[in-house]
Amino acid sequence: MSVREDVEDLVHRRSGLTEVEIAEEILGPGARQQRVNPSCRGLSEEGRIERRGQGGRGDPFRYYPIREEL
Repeated sequence: MSVREDVEDLVHRRSGLTEVEIAEEILGPGARQQRVNPSCRGLSEEGRIERRGQGGRGDPFRYYPIREEL
């Protein structure tokens, strides 16, 4: 699996994670968030996952699966 696929799979299994948490879950403890930023942002821009928050320490971006409308 690619990092991008891993990010999407993880967000669907464990919603509400930050980029730091996603990086550490996929790449191991101490992994830098910069390694997953492009995947997180790209998936969000494509409407595959949802990004919430303002970014930064006080309100980091958190990622959630897209909820399908019934």
